[in-house]
Amino acid sequence: MSKIDNLINALNEASATLNGNFIQETKKAISKVQKFYYRSNIDLIHFLKILEQQIAANTDTSLSALKSQLLDQLSSAKNAANDFVGHSKAHGYNKKNSYGTAIYFPSRGYSFSQKYTNLDFAKASQWDEMLQAFYQASKTRPEDLGL
Repeated sequence: MSKIDNLINALNEASATLNGNFIQETKKAISKVQKFYYRSNIDLIHFLKILEQQIAANTDTSLSALKSQLLDQLSSAKNAANDFVGHSKAHGYNKKNSYGTAIYFPSRGYSFSQKYTNLDFAKASQWDEMLQAFYQASKTRPEDLGL
């Protein structure tokens, strides 16, 4: 647990940059990420890896500065998450992308529980704010609606 502050700080930086940005890339990452028995729990490191790949593949030149910043932040968050885990061993084909830390990320906004915001982690991090911004932006952006 001595590494939790580093993880929260790294996630906060990435969360602040993601806040309503890169919605399509985030959706793709959520659709591919390792999920667990409770589908709202995803593997954090696997998510960061997939999101990093999705962001790197983004060709929108208007987002190039933000993209570069976010790629650095995702890499830092991934390193902090790896340091936080220490040791992990996945069991079975269904958990092959488990790296040792689950994090709350319901794939749909209506599944988000407001009780989550009462947790110490949610209070200390910007993760829940990033989730709310993702849900809001994914419903309201014309490009996400196919318009």
